[in-house]
Amino acid sequence: MRTFNFVCAAVALLQPAWAGTVGNFSAYFANYTFTVTCSNPGGAPVVPGSCFAVHIPEIATGPTSLFANSQLTFDETLSVGPAPPYPFIGTFVLTDLTNPANSVFGTVDGQGVPTGPGPVGFPDFQVTALLTTTGGTGALAGAQGLTKMDGTAIYTYFNQDATLATGDGVFNFTAVPEPGTFFLLSAAAFVVAARAALAKRRTVMRT
Repeated sequence: MRTFNFVCAAVALLQPAWAGTVGNFSAYFANYTFTVTCSNPGGAPVVPGSCFAVHIPEIATGPTSLFANSQLTFDETLSVGPAPPYPFIGTFVLTDLTNPANSVFGTVDGQGVPTGPGPVGFPDFQVTALLTTTGGTGALAGAQGLTKMDGTAIYTYFNQDATLATGDGVFNFTAVPEPGTFFLLSAAAFVVAARAALAKRRTVMRT
């Protein structure tokens, strides 16, 4: 009877009532665009030594696992230190272009590492980050989740005094499994083991 009660408790835990709105996502953007200006000190050339922090808005459009027609925007600040990797933090918003009332938003924490000379004399970068979804709007109100990002950043233009740069690159996003997923698997394994133990006990008692 005690084992049976354990099984019932585990089955109750498997019910989806605890689950929140999924806010992580997977996607591949073959092209996104960005601009760069110096924010510390403001208006300085965006080169190491002259600038200590740069402001980098980014935008990409395309399909994601959440929306078939998405727009992803970032607003980030990257710290230009004496040596890589260069950390950046910021925010993101992923919007459903078909129904703009639906979106998810959150924070970004990542880093950039130079990978070699670029087309305009500034290095190309490999970028990685963790996106933390902290909320949503419309059908995704209250969304939460984690998403890993990796990609490239290629500078394609500097204006004459190097106070403005633009570029493009590739973004790849991978949804991080929710903790509940691992919990469900563990709970399911527990249920199977408990049922097997109960069946074995009954067999022994009958003999």
